[in-house]
This record gives sequence, C-alpha cells and structure tokens, in this order.
Amino acid sequence: MDLQILWIVCIVMTFQKVNGYSTGAPASTCLTMFPKHHHKEAQTKKSPFIIELSVTQYVPAQVSPTETTINYEECGKTMGCFLYPKYCTGSNCDAGMTYETENDDVTIQLFAKGEGYVSVGFSHDRLMGGDQTISCTADGDSVTIQHGFNPALFNFRQRVSGRLSNMQTKKIDGTVFCSFTRPKAMKVLDFNAPNGTSVFDLNNDYYVMVAWGYTYEVIKVPDVMGKHDELPATTLYKVNFNEYVIHRGEALPLLTQIHGILMIVAWILFAGITTIVSRYYKTAMEKLICGSKLWFQVHRTAAFATFIITAASFVLIFVKVDGLTDDAEIHAYIGIAVMSAAVLQLLGGLLRPDPKHKLRPAFNWLHWFLGKTTHLLSAVALFFAFNAPIIPASQKLFGTISIGVWLGLQILWEIVFEIRKCKKSGGKSEKYDITHDDSTSSGASTGDKIFFSLYIITMMCMLALSAMSIFFF
Repeated sequence: MDLQILWIVCIVMTFQKVNGYSTGAPASTCLTMFPKHHHKEAQTKKSPFIIELSVTQYVPAQVSPTETTINYEECGKTMGCFLYPKYCTGSNCDAGMTYETENDDVTIQLFAKGEGYVSVGFSHDRLMGGDQTISCTADGDSVTIQHGFNPALFNFRQRVSGRLSNMQTKKIDGTVFCSFTRPKAMKVLDFNAPNGTSVFDLNNDYYVMVAWGYTYEVIKVPDVMGKHDELPATTLYKVNFNEYVIHRGEALPLLTQIHGILMIVAWILFAGITTIVSRYYKTAMEKLICGSKLWFQVHRTAAFATFIITAASFVLIFVKVDGLTDDAEIHAYIGIAVMSAAVLQLLGGLLRPDPKHKLRPAFNWLHWFLGKTTHLLSAVALFFAFNAPIIPASQKLFGTISIGVWLGLQILWEIVFEIRKCKKSGGKSEKYDITHDDSTSSGASTGDKIFFSLYIITMMCMLALSAMSIFFF
C-alpha cells in the first residue's frame, strides 16, 4: 500500500503547475480568444475552423471609422482639454483628450501618436491600478472601442461596453483619433470590491491618464492591445468634468523627477566644478581658508556635494522601484557603477597619502582617472535614462539633445582651460601643496575670474535646459 502511494505521489509531482478556473477561462481571454502568454504572438497557421459573417446594416454596438476632428480653439471655452506635453497647443501635441458635458452624458475625444490604440483612464490617484479605462483601437479598416478596468498593472476588458454611444475611431498619419459619448456613471467588474463592481461617476473628480501603444498582429483579431512601452500622460490635478479648463500633465512620476533633477545637479554642476577647479585653478586660488588653500576647499566641497546628492538620488529611486528588478534597464546598472565609483573616489580623497609620500604621484593619477571616468559614466547614464523605452518620444528627443549639448560644452570648456593652462605654465608641470601658503602667488587674474564665471553660467544654463527635459513632459 505504501509503495502504491509513493508511486502516485511521484506521478503527480512530474506534472507542471497550471492555473485552474472552476468557472471556465478568464473573461478577459474569452472576449478576444487571445492567450497573452508572456507577450507571445498567436499562431499564424491556417485555422481548422472558418466563420464567415455578413454585416449589411449598422447597429449601435459597432464603431464607425469616421474621421474625428478637434477644434482646439474651443479649449477652455466650450469644452475642457487635457493636452500633452505641457508646452503644446493642439495639433502639435503628442496626446490629449477633450470633454463636453451635457446633462448625464459626457462626450470625449481622444488622440495620441500611437501605433495601434489610444486609451483614457479615470483614476483616484496618479498611479496605474484601480482605474476605469476606455480604449480605441485602429488597425487599417478595423476599429474598436473597448470598456476596461485596471485592477493593477494590467487591463481587464469588460464584457459590456457600458452604454457607450456615438463611437468613432480613425488612424491618420500615425495618430489615432477617437470620440464617444459615455454616461457620467459607469460600472466596471472589480473583484476586489465588496459587491464585485465599482462605479466611476464623472460627477466626481478624477485624474485622467492617456496611454497609447501597439496592437498585436493577430489575423482577424486586430483589437488585442499590447502593453504600452511609453509612460502614460497624467493630469497634474484631478479633473472636474463640469468645468471647462485646459489641463496639463506629465509622464514621469514625482519621485522619478526628483531622482532625475538631483542627478543632473550633481553631475552637470557640482562634478564639473570639482574637476575644473582641481585641475586648472590651483595657482589661481592659493589663499588659505581654514588651514587649506581655497582651490582645495572648493574642490572638496563640490566633490562632497556631488557624492551626497548622488547618494540621496540613488536611495530615492531604489525605494521608488522597490529595489533592482528583473525589468531594470541598462541605465540602472550604469547608475550603480557611477554610485560605486563615487564611493571609491570619496574614500580615496579621505585616505590620500601625504604630499611627500612616494605613492602620492600614483594616487594623483588614479584619482584623476577615476574622477574623469566617473564623470563620463554619468553622462552615459543620463543618455540611457532619456532613451529608456518608457520615456515618451518627445521627451526622449529633448532630453538626448540637452545631454549632448552639455557634454559637448563640457569638453569644449576643458579644452579652453587646458590651452590657458599650457600658456600660463609654459608646458612645465606644477607642484603644489594644499596647506602651504605661497606668498609669491599673484592669485586669480581677471581672465581667470572671467573664464570661471562664464563656465559656471554655462553649466547653470545647461542645468536649466536639462531640468526642462524632466519637468516639461
């Protein structure tokens, strides 16, 4: 008997784990008959079944592929508008939504520069999860409008449209347009709710999210939406659908924005000052302050500020994303390398050998090399940050150009300072002591002050331009 039980247990253990549904397959899959297994495309072999439909008349549940036009001049007057990015005015926007309220109905128009669909979400907060969605797909002549719900970081398509009417969708020149009329109050299936449903009533205020993306290339099933790669645009504040105002939004969450601006301040401004002062202003800043020369005090302060700001930003983003995940991009790994190098550079500065020690020349070269490498790595990390798949295309372009201009100007300024240094020293190497007061030094010349001031102004301008790359989108 024991042997038979052992055989049964062994046989059972050879089978893989599967998910069982006592009431049949999940409703979200039954609606489309599309498996969605690990983002795999459906089989494209010839189906053993053929179903032919003939539609001879329009019925209310169908969607008309009529071109949708939006009069942006009426924004804030006869209709409310949500336009993204912040600086756009209408036709030059990447995505947006308009709304008009009449009695118990709201007419909504959507648009986005997407491959296959545009979707609007009504949310209690600015994060995905617990949101009602209405999505419009456009693949050639096939168009649909879908009612859905986001239980978490995925969409659950509803069985019923929720009494949507006047539905129109069209894709023109890479932009998906869509319009429909919805009742203010709509129910969605929500298995986390006490009674299994949640009500989204536009008499209440909601954050609005607009997402866009691709549809799966499935034969005769063109309305299966894929996960949007780019972050959705989200209103800054909740929308009152009874007031016609122009709303603005952004894609990056607040903590991600703070992470970005801290890194930009650290590596564009403070890291630049750290390197320029230590290499080109030793003889110009000879005055002793608190027992050390001015150039060393400025160098040490800027270096310490770079480390502290980087560490704060590093901890902040790890808390935000809950550690290093499997979905981490190359930006994350380069960022870890930058943080590690910054720690080594700080420890090296604290444990540096005495100026007369035989290892001091080797330390100086190593300290210079590690500093330059870390500064360059920070630029690479910034490039990859703005080119991550989740960054919207317009923000990606603006950010990449900003970082490219900064890097070019930083290199140009270092060439200028190097030329001035060679002219002043006549090609001779410099010997210095961070604590000895050289009374023969003439201090900073007018030219030194002007060039250093111009460098700081340049970096401040680049800091402002890079900050726009974060907060204008």
